[in-house]
Amino acid sequence: MFFYKEIQSSDPYAANVSLLLKGDGADGSTSFVDSSGNNLTVVKNGAISISNLQSKFGGTSIKVDNTGYLNIDNTSALQLGTGDYTIETWMYYAPSVSGYSFIFSLYNPNTGESSQLRFGDSGFGNRLQFNTGGGFNRVIGLMDGGTQYTKSSFENVWRHVAVVRNSGVVSVFVDGQQASLYNSGPETGNFSMSHDLSAAVLLIGGAPSGYQFIGYLDDFRITKGVARYTANF
Repeated sequence: MFFYKEIQSSDPYAANVSLLLKGDGADGSTSFVDSSGNNLTVVKNGAISISNLQSKFGGTSIKVDNTGYLNIDNTSALQLGTGDYTIETWMYYAPSVSGYSFIFSLYNPNTGESSQLRFGDSGFGNRLQFNTGGGFNRVIGLMDGGTQYTKSSFENVWRHVAVVRNSGVVSVFVDGQQASLYNSGPETGNFSMSHDLSAAVLLIGGAPSGYQFIGYLDDFRITKGVARYTANF
């Protein structure tokens, strides 16, 4: 399978990369470096650190544990508006969490709306979901054909997930394959998303109210203005 890490040195969209957290550093470090040209300030909250226990690339990754999450305040680099974007990461889930688990959330403190890639709770079948920002009635459960993307399918294995908005339509790709929809509110097929992400705070790995993603994240990247993936890859 051919993923962006293999062509990072010749990335044609390098100038559009708003954030790149490689998860590199010394084991146990709580310093998180943005390797994009923006060099954004990344704030640690709770139990989150660099770890050499698991990695997809480079020997280390970001370990999220218990109350941990990263916070990046609203900045022009992350003001995605209603344009194209790609948000992607490699993730390794630890099988020890009940309830919701947020991989990332773009939260607008002015409106209270947020767009989240997350695992649902038992009431949602523990499925991978994307919230389009219009409230819980627009939560999308994702599946691969007839197989639901549940927490257990991400346990103890590295998988790549990408959320892509292309001309107002959002798609989610898992290991390069576009996910189909298990359930939704008004949405069918690929789902539209008019939610304006112009004043968003980015939270990675959890939220102040909890909902931690317990496990590891590697090469978390946001590309602003570019839909990198518009078909299976």
